[in-house]
This record gives sequence, C-alpha cells and structure tokens, in this order.
Amino acid sequence: TILLTIAVAPAALASEHASSHLEAAHAYLVVIDAEHNMMGGAETMADVMIQQNPMLRPYREVVLEWADRYMSWDTIKDEVAAIYADAFTEKELRELTAFYRTPTGQKSARLAPDLMRKGAMLGAAIATEHASELRAMIEKRAAELEPPGEASAQ
Repeated sequence: TILLTIAVAPAALASEHASSHLEAAHAYLVVIDAEHNMMGGAETMADVMIQQNPMLRPYREVVLEWADRYMSWDTIKDEVAAIYADAFTEKELRELTAFYRTPTGQKSARLAPDLMRKGAMLGAAIATEHASELRAMIEKRAAELEPPGEASAQ
C-alpha cells in the first residue's frame, strides 16, 4: 500500500528525475486523489492494527494523530511523486493521468481506498483465523533448525 511504500522511501529519489517527470508524477497523484487516499490508508492501517490486536482500540486516535503528524500529504508528497517517477516513465505517467481523467478512471480511483481497506481486512481476518497453524508451522521449523542435542538439553 502507499503508506508502507512511503515509510521506506528515500528522500533522495526526488532529485534523480527531471522536473517534467516529477511534474507528471504530481499531476498523476492529483488526478487519483492520492492525498485523500493516503489519509484513508492511515485509517485502514489503524483499523487493521486494532483487528489484529483489539487492545489497541483505545489508541486508534493516537495512531491517526501520529500518521497525520509524520505522514501528512504536505510532508511526503514530493517523496511519493519521486516513488512514482521511479516506477513509471514520464510518458507512462501522462498516459495513466489521461486514463484516470476518464469516468472509469475516476470510478477506479474513487473505489480504490475502500477496495484496499476491504482487502486488508480480509487478509487480517484470514491471518487471525489461521494464526495457530502459522504458529505450529514456525514451531516445527524452529525444531528442524535447532542443533542436534539441544532439544534434549532443555
């Protein structure tokens, strides 16, 4: 998702692209309403964290405040544009922008945050439902990785 990508993006990417390339990336981000989608992403992140650990429910607003402080659009928009400029050529960004200006592109952009939220919630629910299987698989692998003789010493 955008939030995870943003969190690890080096600021140096912004200087690696021609200004017209970065302008094309900024135009694309505007047409897909990346600013609005990003803030929805923060809410999704908080909701998924709470679903995985319900004890965090009282801290939802704290997580959102943190995201607003350190991941606000004004703070990261240039780095996000650089990420897109790194992933797509200037021509591709202009083609994407043209598509997202169409009714179908606008619908896709409008629905993307809700679809990503639903996908994240589905993934979290499946992970929660099968957590015991994962734990058993990890324990089995840990036993396989344990040096011989160490299991009997415990």
